[in-house]
Amino acid sequence: MPAGLQIVPVVGIGEVEPNTDLAAVIGAALEEQGTPLQSGDILVVTQKIVSKAEGCMVQLDEIEPSALAAEWAARWQKDARVVELVLRQSRRIVRMERGVIISETHHGLVCANAGVDCSNVGGDRATLLPRDPDASAERLRAGLSAASGAAIGVVISDTFGRAWREGQTNIAIGVAGVEALRHFEGQLDPTGYELRVTMLATADDCGFLRYNPMDATPVSIAFHAQHPNHFATFSFTMVRGAIYLPGASASGEVAALAAGAYSGDGNGNFTHAFPRGDLLGSCVNAAFAEDVNVYAKATTGWGSNISSYDASALRAFALAPTP
Repeated sequence: MPAGLQIVPVVGIGEVEPNTDLAAVIGAALEEQGTPLQSGDILVVTQKIVSKAEGCMVQLDEIEPSALAAEWAARWQKDARVVELVLRQSRRIVRMERGVIISETHHGLVCANAGVDCSNVGGDRATLLPRDPDASAERLRAGLSAASGAAIGVVISDTFGRAWREGQTNIAIGVAGVEALRHFEGQLDPTGYELRVTMLATADDCGFLRYNPMDATPVSIAFHAQHPNHFATFSFTMVRGAIYLPGASASGEVAALAAGAYSGDGNGNFTHAFPRGDLLGSCVNAAFAEDVNVYAKATTGWGSNISSYDASALRAFALAPTP
């Protein structure tokens, strides 16, 4: 079988609360969806659920804004309590301008708002970055490896903006069991030039699949369309940029053994290894979105489907050549 890279989403985790055993919850979800960990797997975990599990949350009504926070908030229509949290979580302020605070966190990360985030939290609370993301990644790696017997790596990712660019990307803020930096100093490029300062931030390629333009390694696309008793149909849509890719999309019964180009296992797991050109077309770099929808066949008895049994998931990734 040719070498390839496969990305598998982890579903069914649910809301994470303080003191949640993340390793146990993630391991159980992987087993439930039929994708247990194997040696060589790399698990990418978002910072938000790590912060929630570790209790890195603050009740905003317990924060007393300083004069600077109150003044800045009033000027830019911000929540003074959140601004105060940002200031407290900052080792230094890089820039405060037009309502945006760029700072260096106590970890040494330079980002907007020192990683303070109020989205997907609720209860008038905010999350902070994990106190030691590398230690958090190591605890997850050790727990999952001990339970599964698999030698794995863990990356904790967070969403960062990019200087002078619109849009966000994912950055590794904690790693364990994974090479974070790859050094190329002293090696020769294809023209014989000796590389002197080239160093690849391999752990920061979250969301990017890197490929070697000189080989023909395929891209393995997998998705999971599950329903109790398999009593449902599904549709899977792949889009490159704004272009629908019919050859990489499929629909059918969740228990099918084949759907379009994909092979199924009868339990809702579908996969296919595509030649890179089938996905990239004429592009060298390309961003993709995957959308899977499951439609229950259960009805009310009056001809209407019970939509509460429906489910959907959306994921994105990008293909780019190795630097």
